[in-house]
Amino acid sequence: MITEHLKSEILVLCQNVMCGAKLAAEFSFIHRSNDEYQQIIDTIKHFPELNYLFVTIPENSAKDGRQNCYIYKYSRVIHLIHEIEQIENKDSILYHFAIGKLFGYNDFEVMKFIKDKCKSYYVGAII
Repeated sequence: MITEHLKSEILVLCQNVMCGAKLAAEFSFIHRSNDEYQQIIDTIKHFPELNYLFVTIPENSAKDGRQNCYIYKYSRVIHLIHEIEQIENKDSILYHFAIGKLFGYNDFEVMKFIKDKCKSYYVGAII
């Protein structure tokens, strides 16, 4: 059973995607049964203004008992998610930039994260 806190988090993420603040949103939950999938869908579908969203739960995304879930408005976004996940070097600037922009972080925060995380890639000043 998903918690009320998770339901609230899902609704906030959905609203961010619907209004365009994020191209996509991601959350994870502790997967105990397949009923949880339906509860997530029911939580979103309870609000008619959210009925235009896609919800994808990748088959092989469970890690440490947690299941990832993506929310997005445009059907092509799932292709972006799959392409980004194919980037082999998860420490690369490209990977962090793509993930940051996909999940709605502003340019300053993305570049600051890259500066802090990927120091070996830069010679010279950034931000």
